[in-house]
Amino acid sequence: MNRLLNKALDFDMVQAFLLGNDFSFYENGKFRAGIENGLYKLSTAERHKLKKYLRQNDSIDNIPIQHIWLDPNNFKINQVVIKEIERDSRKFEANYSEFEDINGQLFPTKLSFAIETGESNVSIKVSYSKIVINQHQNFPFRIPESYKSIPEIIKHK
Repeated sequence: MNRLLNKALDFDMVQAFLLGNDFSFYENGKFRAGIENGLYKLSTAERHKLKKYLRQNDSIDNIPIQHIWLDPNNFKINQVVIKEIERDSRKFEANYSEFEDINGQLFPTKLSFAIETGESNVSIKVSYSKIVINQHQNFPFRIPESYKSIPEIIKHK
């Protein structure tokens, strides 16, 4: 995904995408609000100023624009679109549906992601069959007795 989007996604960003949450992608956090197709739409603020600035300064071509659509009944994210301001061909779109109440929190059980780069298109569909929150998870694996941790190896050198 990092290569396709030309962005370095960290764990928090990937987790936010997989859970249908927003992430702190912008420093100023300013959005323009509106209503579109019965959903609240939040868009990166000052978009027109950025486009004007870009026309005057050709060297900047990697400014992301984010659009978020929220359901007015529960304020959950239904769709996110992130694209580069001058590259309409490079775009990431996430759609969330079929929300399930888990311990008083709504989680999307159906997700679809579309990545467009100009050279290729990638589509990913996710369907959660079981969602558990705030519960300790066990991952069954065994560490061999011959294993030495990295701090031990460095310590002995």
